[in-house]
Amino acid sequence: MMEQSVEKHGYRRIAIGIVLLFCLFWIGKRWYDAQHPKPLNPMEIAVQITAIQDINEWEFLCVEMEEMEDTLIINPGFKPAYRFARIYKGRACLGIDMRRVTDDWARKSNDTLYLRLPDIQLLDENIVNDLSTRTFYASGEMTPVIKQELYERAKRDMRRRALLEANVEMAREYARDYFLSLYRRLYGEKENLVVEIEFVAL
Repeated sequence: MMEQSVEKHGYRRIAIGIVLLFCLFWIGKRWYDAQHPKPLNPMEIAVQITAIQDINEWEFLCVEMEEMEDTLIINPGFKPAYRFARIYKGRACLGIDMRRVTDDWARKSNDTLYLRLPDIQLLDENIVNDLSTRTFYASGEMTPVIKQELYERAKRDMRRRALLEANVEMAREYARDYFLSLYRRLYGEKENLVVEIEFVAL
């Protein structure tokens, strides 16, 4: 019995020793990797670039909007004029359509990665939320033609507001920060990686 107990203690010490050696090796490897970062691997970058391009649309800014559109229709003779006012709500999303990139949109030179991205655009023309539209004032019969006219005006005004330069520039900044952060996460803060981003109208 005494010999079996000694053998069990011996095996336990050996197991603990192996675990400790593994932990020390793992800690040492992590420290070494942090002190000696690997150079950028062109194949890894190519794979990541392909994965990014496969996501067709990248959304970076959404703008919630509300527009009131009205119209006055003068009827012939002594008929009273018709007047309508409707309130429209909408949501415009600005971002990048990766289907518009050129073949050389991403290229690497030494430790610098150059990204040539399509400029910010409206990702979906269907801005107006029909379910949130309500009539504010109505005097007369609203025909389908009048309703469509008011809808088109609301859509045009929302589109113009969404694509104001301030909104486009904000979306560019979000896109720039995102891609910089993405490649930093992929290749680590220790890498001497420089990411140059250019937005072009394609």
